[in-house]
Amino acid sequence: MADDLRHAGWPAREDIIAILAEVGQRPPELVSERIDSLELARLVYEMEYRYDVHLDLTDERLVQMSTVGGAADVVRAARAAADG
Repeated sequence: MADDLRHAGWPAREDIIAILAEVGQRPPELVSERIDSLELARLVYEMEYRYDVHLDLTDERLVQMSTVGGAADVVRAARAAADG
């Protein structure tokens, strides 16, 4: 399923890891599952820019984005809502 999402322009877990690795200037294998607040701010910016989606983030959504998997889920949900 991740491949289908990637081909449709949706971020997969690997895409989130790649963004965090780039932002943190480290190899992908050193990216932690947990996302700290500074990484989260940069990740939200990069996601909105790269995937052309506005993330209207509630406190609940921000908490969900504290992990790599959660961040991918939030962006996919936002993209699905935007696509109608």
